[in-house]
Amino acid sequence: MRSALALTLLLALAPPAAGGGLAFAPAERSSLSGLEQQLERIPYAKEVQQAAREATRPLDKERLRAYLPRGYREQSTKRYGLLVWVSPGRDGRIPRGWRKTCDRRGVIAIGADDADNSQPIPRRIGLALDGLAEARRRWRIDPERVLVAGFSGGGNVACWLGLHYPELFRGVLACGGCDSYAPIPVPGREGSFWRGTIPQPPTARFALARSRPWVLLAGAEDALPRRQAGAVAEVMRRDGFARVEAVVVPQLTHRPPPAEAFAAALEALSSAD
Repeated sequence: MRSALALTLLLALAPPAAGGGLAFAPAERSSLSGLEQQLERIPYAKEVQQAAREATRPLDKERLRAYLPRGYREQSTKRYGLLVWVSPGRDGRIPRGWRKTCDRRGVIAIGADDADNSQPIPRRIGLALDGLAEARRRWRIDPERVLVAGFSGGGNVACWLGLHYPELFRGVLACGGCDSYAPIPVPGREGSFWRGTIPQPPTARFALARSRPWVLLAGAEDALPRRQAGAVAEVMRRDGFARVEAVVVPQLTHRPPPAEAFAAALEALSSAD
């Protein structure tokens, strides 16, 4: 009979169970995630740069959370989709109700702990890029099926990533919150605007971002994000984003969308070609 110690070692060395969650520190940073590397793309204000430097942690103190879809096999040659998730809270796991959709579509999800709304934008962007790089190192990721998604303030960050890293992300899902590169007219208030906080990318990068599919999703009972999603989508269409949808989920308050709405959003992003 195996000893308890031997059994523990076997379990520790075994590959992760299919359909399960993992937590781990990234092996290394992405070559794009450092503040200096981000500044080559994004002109952060000086105070944002300082906040980002103060929020920097040793790599071994960071924690990524991943979900492997049911049926995942380490030895398989199948390539998987990837959902890079930006949470508004400290827990980097995707909403539990989304897991079955990831199972059906063969999508791995990854997000970072402590990348919440209290953190500076460069830190949140950097951790999302670290998660993407780590997923590529660990698993067989199809580069044509890499999406970025977020909820509330995480939806804002997803928009930053979609605009400034369109070569990495093939689609953007912003739920219950979105941001813009341009002033957004406030519906019903002529001459009033919401201020977009994302610096507009250079011409070539902006053109690629315009070619990507975007879903801006909000709840019917979540008044401000719902109004902003529709208004941002209008401005994006005006500027040549031909594949942007503003989706309103009936009866939804300020919460991540339920499984059915998430599945429909992924289908829209995947079938946009």
